[in-house]
Amino acid sequence: MRAVRILLLIGCSLTAAIYSHVRVLRLTSQFGDVPKIEAGREDQPAKSAFDRMSKENETLANFAVILLSAVAALVISTKVHKISHVSWAYLLFGPAGTFLFYSAYAGWAFQARHAFLTLRNNFTDFASVNDLLLAQLDLFRFALVFLAVVAAVFLVQIVGDRVSPTAPP
Repeated sequence: MRAVRILLLIGCSLTAAIYSHVRVLRLTSQFGDVPKIEAGREDQPAKSAFDRMSKENETLANFAVILLSAVAALVISTKVHKISHVSWAYLLFGPAGTFLFYSAYAGWAFQARHAFLTLRNNFTDFASVNDLLLAQLDLFRFALVFLAVVAAVFLVQIVGDRVSPTAPP
């Protein structure tokens, strides 16, 4: 039974990784060069929108790192405080962690594209950064769905008094 769970964990995580990687790679492969624009001649509303999108990107990336840390802490703490009948719920940590990683990866790609466009002072390629931000947000949401299911399973176990408050000797 343990081998089945391990194979399912690998399969679910690999599926999430392939989907995420292909999605981000497809977006980054469409980047094109843009002409440099003289200072003062750039599209100010687009520049302002880019700056707001950059702040949202940074917030999502920070939350992804925090959630990855929380997942690691939960996995470690469940080794100390035994919770019965939840071994299948651990399968969801694989895709959740994978989606969080690729959400951060999409954020890094966003920052790279944003930096390039800022150096060129050309904010006309709005679609490339917008698509990356949407991918980052979608991958983050997918991770949240998996983590919400895991949290619900653990909450039911805690409320059902199936958590051992101390580690076994």
